[in-house]
Amino acid sequence: MFFSDYSVCGIVKEQARIWGGEIAEIGEFPWMAAIEYKNRHDNREVDIICGGSLINDEFVLSSAVCVLNVEFQATAVRLGEWDLTTDPDCEEFVANKLCADPVEKIPIKEAIAHPFFSRGTKHHDIALIRLERKIQFTEYIRPICVPPLDWPDLEVGTRSIVVGWGLTEDSIKSNNLMKVDVPIVSQDICNRVYTGPRSLPHKLRYLCVEGELGKGSCLGDSGGPLMRIYEDNETQSIKWYQDGIVSSGFGCARAGYPAIYTKVSAYSDWISNVIIEYETR
Repeated sequence: MFFSDYSVCGIVKEQARIWGGEIAEIGEFPWMAAIEYKNRHDNREVDIICGGSLINDEFVLSSAVCVLNVEFQATAVRLGEWDLTTDPDCEEFVANKLCADPVEKIPIKEAIAHPFFSRGTKHHDIALIRLERKIQFTEYIRPICVPPLDWPDLEVGTRSIVVGWGLTEDSIKSNNLMKVDVPIVSQDICNRVYTGPRSLPHKLRYLCVEGELGKGSCLGDSGGPLMRIYEDNETQSIKWYQDGIVSSGFGCARAGYPAIYTKVSAYSDWISNVIIEYETR
C-alpha cells in the first residue's frame, strides 16, 4: 500500500483529548512505533532510544539520527505499543478493564536515511524503516497520514502534538506513551538560538517549536511525530497528519529554547520515491 491511504490513515479516536504532559490513552495514536536497538559491539539489547510513525503497511518514518547511530543498531520495531513494560497493555477503569491486542514486534529489513543527511548539522534528518513483513491494520495499529509537498505552512501559534516515551519533567523515562501540546513559533526565534556550527536547515525544511516549562520533546523522543488534526472539507472527515519529525533541540522543555523538527511535507516526494523504489524491487 502506498501512502497515504486516506480510508485508513490518521483515524481520530472518539473523544480525543489533548492536554500537556499526560499519558496517552491505549490506541489513541496507533501509528506510534518504538524502535528496539542492540549494542554494535557486544550485541546486547538496549533501551528504546527512538520512536517513529507507521505511514503504510511496510514503512515507518523516523529520523536519520535514529538509524545511523554509531553505537547502537536499530533491529526491530514494536507496533501497538503503549506501556513498554507490559504485553498486552491494559488500562484500568472504575467499572472495567480495557486491554489492547498483543504488541507486534517486527524485525527491520532495511533502514534508508536521506542521502544528504549531515551528522554534524543534522540537516535532512529523516529516514524510512522498511519492515521485514507487511502488517495487518487493527484498532491498535494504523498509519498516520503523510502531507503532500504543497501542504500549507503551519501558522505561528498553532499548537501541535508530540508523542513519545522520552524523558518526563522529572528527568526519567516514561514506561507509558506520553503526549504534550506545543506551539509553533517564528523561525526568527530559532535563528537567534541556533548559530555557528549548529546552523539551521533551509527554512522550507524545518519547523521551529517552542519549549514550555514541563512540556516538549526530550532525549528518547527522537524520530517521533509532531502532528495535529486537520479537517477535510471535501470528505467532511477529520484526520491526524504528521507535520514534523523530532530532530534536535537545545535542552529539554526550557522556555526560550525551541526544538527543531524536520518538516515532513518538504520530503514527501523523497518518501514517495523511496517507497516506490523498494516496493518494486
